[in-house]
Amino acid sequence: MYEFILLNSTFHEIGPTTLNVDFEIGTAKDSTNDFKLDTNIINKTNFYGLYIEGTELGGILNIDESTNVTDLHVLNGLTWRGMLTKHIIEPPAGEDYKVVSGDLNTIIADLIADFSPLFYAASTPAGATVTNYKINRYVSALEAIDKLLNDNGYRLKLTVNKSASGQAIRIKAEAIAQTVLRGVYNNDLYIPMLYTKDNSGYNHIIAAGKGDLKDRQIVNLYLDQDGNVTTTQHFFGLDEKTYFYDYSSVESIEELEKEATTKLKEIANKKVLALSSTDSKDKRLMSLEVGDVIKCVFPGGDIIDAPVIKKIYTVQNGNIVTQIKVKGEE
Repeated sequence: MYEFILLNSTFHEIGPTTLNVDFEIGTAKDSTNDFKLDTNIINKTNFYGLYIEGTELGGILNIDESTNVTDLHVLNGLTWRGMLTKHIIEPPAGEDYKVVSGDLNTIIADLIADFSPLFYAASTPAGATVTNYKINRYVSALEAIDKLLNDNGYRLKLTVNKSASGQAIRIKAEAIAQTVLRGVYNNDLYIPMLYTKDNSGYNHIIAAGKGDLKDRQIVNLYLDQDGNVTTTQHFFGLDEKTYFYDYSSVESIEELEKEATTKLKEIANKKVLALSSTDSKDKRLMSLEVGDVIKCVFPGGDIIDAPVIKKIYTVQNGNIVTQIKVKGEE
């Protein structure tokens, strides 16, 4: 049975209790990273936050809805990931970007160094390093960390383990895990899946950077039959679909190529997977964390990688029911 530990405004523990709470936890771009509960406990304590030891579940209250009809309060709050969306990463004074190098966990420690002392990065190396990696300008700490890790085959792991020093929320980089599902009819796991192939996308991008007329920076990039970005054209005539990308604020041709690559991948043909699963259907899927990947193999040879973008946790009577959502699912 899972119990919540309640926190007061100074983050001291009030005590354990059983509550019914709904959490949404996911990436910066795809999740609200918040929670909601109905309770009358706020009338009895200086209730400010909550967590379940050894999990990511928890956060800080920020909305309290109540009426004079009942003592029941509807409470809303931000999860620990949600709190990271409130911290903005700025470039150093006089610099265009914050540029980082080193082990991923060391960089995470740097990105949250001037944030709440509740958060701390794992001291052990992640096992992956970057050199001169540019953090996007004025993004949240969660978005910066998500992108840094995803670009290098890793994902974010948060765990609450309250210590005597006051540090509680450990952040670390973990390698992306992958599980394989075969999209056959009447599959043994009974996981409903909807697979959509969208061939309306583009396979050629013309990216225009700074400059005027004939002096303007121009980059042409193409997709090959396997979806790889190249500088060689592979589709012609009716098969060629071209997109013009105006990016005049770019600083260099290298940055223009990088942004054009990202944009072309966004507007290309898509394979979209929607699935519905709870921990009552497949424990194997529920062990996946936000950022992990489900590889689905369909009859005919189509393969799609579907990243887990959010998890929905329903905590009731000390039990937790989990749902997963993958990229492309509404």
